[in-house]
Order: sequence, then C-alpha cells, then structure tokens
Amino acid sequence: MYLCTPLISVILSVLSVSFGPMIASAQDPIKVDAQHFKLLLENEKVRILEVRVEAGGKVPLHSHPPGFAYALSDFKAKTTLHNGTTIVGEYKSGQYAETKPVTHMEENTG
Repeated sequence: MYLCTPLISVILSVLSVSFGPMIASAQDPIKVDAQHFKLLLENEKVRILEVRVEAGGKVPLHSHPPGFAYALSDFKAKTTLHNGTTIVGEYKSGQYAETKPVTHMEENTG
C-alpha cells in the first residue's frame, strides 16, 4: 500500500547576477535546512533549488534573494516573515510566482 501525504514541492530559481552575496549568507536555505532543500543547479547566472517538505514539516528561518517559484504539487503552507507577520496560502501544481527578497519560516499545513 502506498500512502501519499500532502508535500510542499517547489522549484525555486534565484537570479544570482547581482545578488550573489545574499545567497552565500548565513541564512542560506541549503545550510539552514539541507533536509528539505536540494541544490539542483548553480552557476554565475542562476541557482535552482528543489524544496520538499512533508505534511506538518517546518522549515526554519532562512533568506532568499529575488527569484521565481514553481509549485510541483498542490499544498497549503503557513509562512511567518522575520517581523512576525503570518501568511497562510494554498498553492496549486503548476502555479508560478515571482518572489521578492525575503527572510521567513514555513510550515506545510496540508
């Protein structure tokens, strides 16, 4: 029997041309949470991360420079920004978003 639980599954593509120093910061998601973030490609122009978070899983505080996100599956998430603001969202497979620089925590809520 195969049990499937909601999983945050996202591809993040981060433009690194003029934001390279931000990527190497102490809050780099790969360094902060290698359990959920996988580096797929990195060069002088782009950094592509795969993010997979199980239902109920939490991602600690980390930062991203401007970039793009593409959902590989449907999921619900609670995002807490560095200032304490909370955003609850529902995302659909295939959904695309341009992202601004952010420092946040995330929780897969289903």
